[in-house]
Amino acid sequence: MKKSIVLLPVLLFLFISCHENSVSNHAESTVREKVNTATPSKNRASEEQKTSAEEEVIKSSQDAKIEEADKNSAEVKKEKKQVPAETAEAQMVLKPVYLKDLNLSLAIPEAMHMNGQPIKAYDRNKNLLNTEIRFIDEETGDELVIKQYPARHAGAIYDFYVQQFRKKEGNFSLKAEKLHINGMEIMKGVSERKTDGKGHILNPPAKVYFAVWKKGDELYELYFRDAKGDGPGDEIIEKVLSQLKYK
Repeated sequence: MKKSIVLLPVLLFLFISCHENSVSNHAESTVREKVNTATPSKNRASEEQKTSAEEEVIKSSQDAKIEEADKNSAEVKKEKKQVPAETAEAQMVLKPVYLKDLNLSLAIPEAMHMNGQPIKAYDRNKNLLNTEIRFIDEETGDELVIKQYPARHAGAIYDFYVQQFRKKEGNFSLKAEKLHINGMEIMKGVSERKTDGKGHILNPPAKVYFAVWKKGDELYELYFRDAKGDGPGDEIIEKVLSQLKYK
C-alpha cells in the first residue's frame, strides 16, 4: 500500500508531462500549417502583381505602336494631299502651238501633244461640217479638243448651245457662265461624263470643261476632259482661251 502511494505522484507527473508535450507538438503543427498556408497566398499575390505589371508594359508598348502607326498614316495622307497641288501646278504650265488647219494659235498644257491628225467631218451633202484637233496627256489621260464649224453650220449649232446654256443641261449641267475674253463672248460650262465613248463606266467619272463662241461667221468649241475629275480644269480652259490668237 505504501509503494502504491509513492508511485502515484510519479505516474501523475509523467502523465502531465506527456500531455504538455502533445499540446506543444499540436500547437507547433498548427503554426506550421498556417505558415505553409500563408506562403502560397503571398506567392500568388506576388505573381499576380508581376503579371499585372507585365500586362501594363505590353499595353503601353501596343499603345505606343498604335500612336506611331497613326502618326505615320497621317503623314502619308498629308503627302497624298500635296500631290494634286503639285500636279495642278505642272498642268498650268502651257506651251504655244499653231494650228494651220484652223488658222489660229493657242497654248496647251506642256505635257500634252497632238493625238493623231486633224479630223474633218462632212455632212450628207459632202459639205465640211467641222474640223477637229485633239491633244492628249498620256500620263494622266486628260484631253483637250478644239473644233471649228464653218458658217454653213455655225448658226444652227450655236442656237442649240444657247438653249443648253439657258436650261443648264448637257455641256452646262454642272455649271454655266459667260466669259468675255479678248473681245469674245464665251459660254462656258462644266459637265460630268460617267462612260467613255465605248460605253465603259468611268470610275471616277471624268469632268468636262466646255467653251463655245463665235468668231465672225464661224463657231468654235473647246473641250478639256479631266480624266480623274480632280484637276484645275476651270483654270486650264480659261488660260487656254486667254492665249488664243487668230492669224
